[in-house]
Amino acid sequence: MRFRVAILTAFLLCIALPPAGAQGGTSASLSGFEDGATVSGSLGLTAEGSANVGVRRLTMWVDGTAVMDVTPEGIRQRVTGTYTWDTTKYVGSPQISRNRGYEVRVRAVSNGGGEDEVKFTAVVNNAPTTPTGLSSEISGGSVTIEWAANPEPDIVGYRVERFYGNAYEPVTTVQETSFTETRSPGRYSYRVVAVRHSDTDTNGLASGASEPLTVAVQGGAAGGAGGAAGGAGGKAGARGGSSGGRGGGISVGSSGLPSGAALPNPPGLSGLPEPPTALPWGTYKKRLPYKGLPRGGIPLKAVAAKGERTPFLRVIPPDGLRWVAAGLLLLTLAGLARLLSVRIAIAERSAKLAS
Repeated sequence: MRFRVAILTAFLLCIALPPAGAQGGTSASLSGFEDGATVSGSLGLTAEGSANVGVRRLTMWVDGTAVMDVTPEGIRQRVTGTYTWDTTKYVGSPQISRNRGYEVRVRAVSNGGGEDEVKFTAVVNNAPTTPTGLSSEISGGSVTIEWAANPEPDIVGYRVERFYGNAYEPVTTVQETSFTETRSPGRYSYRVVAVRHSDTDTNGLASGASEPLTVAVQGGAAGGAGGAAGGAGGKAGARGGSSGGRGGGISVGSSGLPSGAALPNPPGLSGLPEPPTALPWGTYKKRLPYKGLPRGGIPLKAVAAKGERTPFLRVIPPDGLRWVAAGLLLLTLAGLARLLSVRIAIAERSAKLAS
């Protein structure tokens, strides 16, 4: 008999007492996202608590930090509270948060001491910001691209893209904030994409592409060697021309002549190229003097003007002047000798007539 009474009493107690967590008809709920959802940006969360005997307190936590706590006045069977969750920042901090799973909890406590709690999990998946501050440094054929580091704490790398054909193609992904490669001469355009950790994508979450940066690669070491060789050849040519001037005894300087033109061959000069027949030569600045010639050559200056040609380009080299002077001296001596011989003959004839 006593055994039957004990069983009946236990059965009645089970019926009379509500389950734990819902004592007094207490319940809690959360809206704003589904449990296990992937979220980003800002979320508007709404918590609700209800109890037949009235709600004494309603609290919300995000990642273990209380973000909402409502204590109503009087007896209210239903209480709500809202919170705007900025998933890009840690709760209560300006620091940028990591992409990962976060827990949101809501607990309602009734006036009778009963309580209820719900837990939701959200996967935060915010994209990284677009890289900025691209700059370049070029050394020969080596191109180095640099940019500012992204502020997110979970950046896994930066994808460098180069314009090829009619679209940008990935070149490589680096973890540092610079990239170097060797390119042949030409113009190249680069851009950078930041890649951030993601719990939902094994390849990571990519940002938008940076503003393009265009660089120009000039001729490299081969071009420099060619220029040096050309300079050496020019110096050798200049030395050769100087030696030729000293050997031939001719010094000719010109100004105002067409590019690539050559001076005509004056009489008595050799080794100078003949000009084209239709070359628009100009008048010379001044006549060439025939006296006071410097030893070693005659300076010649010419300027282009009005397409006329001067008749005064008659240059006699120093050797010719010597021959002319010698000839004139011989003629003078011959004339004097002839005059002397005539006078002697006249004197002899006069002496014979006198005797």
